[in-house]
Amino acid sequence: MFRFKKPVWIIWIFVAVVIGIFILPGSVTAISDTSLNTTQLEGNSIQLSYTIDAYPKQTAGIELETDLVHYGNVSLWNIDNSEQFNIANPDQALNGQKLLLTLPDGWTSPVHITIDGKVPTITGVNQCDGVVLTRQPDKKTGFIFYRITTLDKNGDVVGTASTQTFDIDVPAEDSFRNRLNALGDENLKNIIINIHDEGLTKEADTLLAYAEQEPSQVPVLYTIGLSILLIIIVGFGGYVIGFRKGKGRREDEEPDETEMD
Repeated sequence: MFRFKKPVWIIWIFVAVVIGIFILPGSVTAISDTSLNTTQLEGNSIQLSYTIDAYPKQTAGIELETDLVHYGNVSLWNIDNSEQFNIANPDQALNGQKLLLTLPDGWTSPVHITIDGKVPTITGVNQCDGVVLTRQPDKKTGFIFYRITTLDKNGDVVGTASTQTFDIDVPAEDSFRNRLNALGDENLKNIIINIHDEGLTKEADTLLAYAEQEPSQVPVLYTIGLSILLIIIVGFGGYVIGFRKGKGRREDEEPDETEMD
């Protein structure tokens, strides 16, 4: 009697695997028609094309995402036969970073997509009364060329999304870091880093250039004094910016005397 238990269990496992293959949703498959570098310069213009050639049978909608940004008069998204996918408010939707395609009933054909966009600018500059503060990027990696997520008729995710990512290169920042790493004076290096991280990138670069030319003649007291002065300038710049914003809000909130009369 025990001889038949093992083959029976094997048959049940085989049946379960076969059922799982046909019931469980599969992954999304996208074939890119464009060869792209995984590292891009901020502000670069990019055109990429890809074809979604396989998706789960339960798919009723396809959600498209990108971190590339719209520019100029060209649509960010260009979808072949776009009129078939019931895109709500297409003039606006085709320029957004997220787009939903609703598949027609029974649709099983590949979907061809082209994206025309720019790599986002991740550094920023604020200027107030002659004080220039450069905002450093929060991240430089893990940006999305595209992400494809398939949804069922209830809007729930089915299958496994397909994603292609890239990193953003900021050459000036990379060059500064390389030069800074070559500096032998650790105390001076830390002072320059602090100045740079406060947003005073021009001043930090000036001090670094001086240190590179005369590494043994940069007085410690001079650099410490300069760093304190620059931090004070940063604080003052932030105060002025905050004061102006607060003043603007107060003026907006104050009622107009002519209206009160």
